[in-house]
Amino acid sequence: MTLRRILFVDDEPQLLDGLRDLLRRDRKRWEMVFAGGGEEALEELSRARFDVVVTDMRMRGIDGAELLRRVRERRPGIVRIVLTGHAEKDALIRAVPVAHEFLSKPCDGDLLRAALERSCAFRDLSESDAVRAVLARLGRLPAAARAAWERLEALAMGADGDDDVERALAADEPARRRCSELARALGLDAPATHDDGSGAAAEVGGVALREAATASELFALPAAAGRDPARGALLRRAAVAAARAARRSFGGAHAGALAFSAGLLHDAGDVILDLVEPERAAACWTRAVAESRPRYDIEREVFGVSHAEIGACVLGRFGLPLAVVEAVAAHHRPGALTRTKGLDVAAALHVVAARIDSALEPGSESVVDDAFLERQGFAADAVAWSAAARDEIAAATGAVA
Repeated sequence: MTLRRILFVDDEPQLLDGLRDLLRRDRKRWEMVFAGGGEEALEELSRARFDVVVTDMRMRGIDGAELLRRVRERRPGIVRIVLTGHAEKDALIRAVPVAHEFLSKPCDGDLLRAALERSCAFRDLSESDAVRAVLARLGRLPAAARAAWERLEALAMGADGDDDVERALAADEPARRRCSELARALGLDAPATHDDGSGAAAEVGGVALREAATASELFALPAAAGRDPARGALLRRAAVAAARAARRSFGGAHAGALAFSAGLLHDAGDVILDLVEPERAAACWTRAVAESRPRYDIEREVFGVSHAEIGACVLGRFGLPLAVVEAVAAHHRPGALTRTKGLDVAAALHVVAARIDSALEPGSESVVDDAFLERQGFAADAVAWSAAARDEIAAATGAVA
């Protein structure tokens, strides 16, 4: 297998030397290049292929946020990581939509390796033939569905912060209404309407506005493609329950925000498969019910990949945090993860999604991987995660009744 190539960028030579020393034992599994600033990094990127860029934020000339913006423009498939000790608030705001992950200096070696392993695993997944075959069909959607997909992409990828998302929602009344309705379904303190779109960020509280808006547009895609609107409503109900249960599993911690986003978007791949392969996707649901088998196993037989991996690749392309992308990719098969550190979000989503999808989505029966949970030391946590899922299932079914 070809070595994954990682570009480290910092205009402080001693800090680059420190990274070389920190990762010296990893030279056989990754090819690492070190650039002394943004200009030098762009030159390296013009000469060779890279899979990951890790950059400092505060640099003379081209700073980290601008560098990653240019990287996303030229090579959107590259994983983009910020590694910084201090940065001005406006620079961080500029970096949010173009960075997949933020790490703080000084960075623990195991934490940095875990981020790089996660990044390389995403590249392996996104470049697989099965994923490429499915996603290639997004460019051949019918006109109405294509227009809806382009709106979703613009909202998810094009915004430079909450203000820009608010402006986009202000210009699109149906999108604003969907985002407000989703906020209320999530139990956030949202007013009923906003005539001018102002205050949309307040509606979603601690949830990133971009992700809530992305989810609201995602669940509207089936109807735009001429599918049964009930399909999107079914996925949304399970997504809301999973997001709420996942957030409760971590309280107000940073991991809770990541788990919330992962829960909200964990079945994004279902929408994608329904858009590009509606007949075969429907057949997978039918077979899952008839054969009493997990649908994701049948999808792997039919497509070579499941909705979990497809959704993760789309979310990664949108620039969502890698911890979210990883959790979505592995929410049915966490045992496939090769890392041993920092898997709490993925583990929690696995338990929550298995309980909720099985209860709320006919044909979505899923099995909890108890061996994985025991091996990673999450067996006790899983009891609480399951309880949170049961509470949300009761709330969702009660609301329907």
